[in-house]
Amino acid sequence: MEIDSIEITPSSNDHNVPVTTTTFKCHFFHNIRDTIIGKPTPTSTIESKFIRYCRVLMSMQQPVAFLLFTTVAYVWICGLHHDGSDPFIRNLPVFLGIGLNRTTDISTIALASLYNSLFLLSTVIFVTLLFLILFTFKCRKLCFCILIGAFVLTTTAAPIYLTWKACVRYNIILDWFTVVFFSWNFSIVGVLLVHWETLQETLELYHDHNWTAVSESPLNAHNWIVHVYLVLNAVGLTWPFSSMDEWTVWSFLVLLVLWDLFAVLTPCGPLRYIMELERKRKTNGIDQFKLPPGLIYETPLFQLGTGDLLFYGVIVGRAATISFVCCSCTALAIFAGMSATIWITVQSDMHALPALPLAIVLAFFSLFTSRYLLVDYLTNNLNAGILVI
Repeated sequence: MEIDSIEITPSSNDHNVPVTTTTFKCHFFHNIRDTIIGKPTPTSTIESKFIRYCRVLMSMQQPVAFLLFTTVAYVWICGLHHDGSDPFIRNLPVFLGIGLNRTTDISTIALASLYNSLFLLSTVIFVTLLFLILFTFKCRKLCFCILIGAFVLTTTAAPIYLTWKACVRYNIILDWFTVVFFSWNFSIVGVLLVHWETLQETLELYHDHNWTAVSESPLNAHNWIVHVYLVLNAVGLTWPFSSMDEWTVWSFLVLLVLWDLFAVLTPCGPLRYIMELERKRKTNGIDQFKLPPGLIYETPLFQLGTGDLLFYGVIVGRAATISFVCCSCTALAIFAGMSATIWITVQSDMHALPALPLAIVLAFFSLFTSRYLLVDYLTNNLNAGILVI
């Protein structure tokens, strides 16, 4: 997680500009946007630290809330089970079965989950090292090709399969052509919006020409659509983990937290090396390696890796397969851990902090305490007539 500095600039609105048709339309759409997303705070005065922290937190809460809501929705709609679901449960190195055919021996399950989680972690390490090589040698075009391929696969395959599974579960008749047609078009529009820089520059120019005079909101209108696609891409990436068995996911998340701490905080960590190399290039005036879209969820207030969003959704999606109470408590823990991480980053002099450890540790604690203590407590109270719903 990387927090950007907030620049305070005087207002450039000119109230003496004659009212034209374009200005009237801008004011009309400006009022609609203010109604939907809230009226932007004037930037002509210096903000207090409290307001600044609140803006940073709120700009972070919106994408995470949308991510968690969408993940929980498809988990419940498709009826994914906490012991694993097709198709990814069968593609792990060690398959222990599904439902009544699943192995019940604890030692066998523990060893299998450890082996599967090490396999998944090796994939994460390989991708990180691959990106490190591409970043070091500035292979931006190759990085673009890899990201676009992954984006198309995620935003096309996930909607198709999840739609098919929901149709099977609820006996909905829907032809394949319609599903594939809409999924493919949805994916292509996302590729154009997220990865085509010429289109982004054109939309930014349109925003500056038509919206700057009537709105000081830092987010361009088209950026909201781009951010939605980035979050939906992270939602699609949570699908494989939501289909894996519970033990594998928990052991993998523990290993992932350790890897995240090593990669960001240790002197030999690959992510720390990337950040230091970027600062060194900037200091020496060397051409920067501009990060391709899709790796970073970026707003004027913060930068968050798409992988962080991914694993926020993974743990809440796993909680959603257990119960509503576990899901709610885990989601609140994610928000608390994420907010605490942002607060520590803003307060400290550190350029960046890993966004996963604190949020995942709190989510783990909240999930297991709610699962083994709170659920039984509420159930007993309901049965005794103390609580009435």
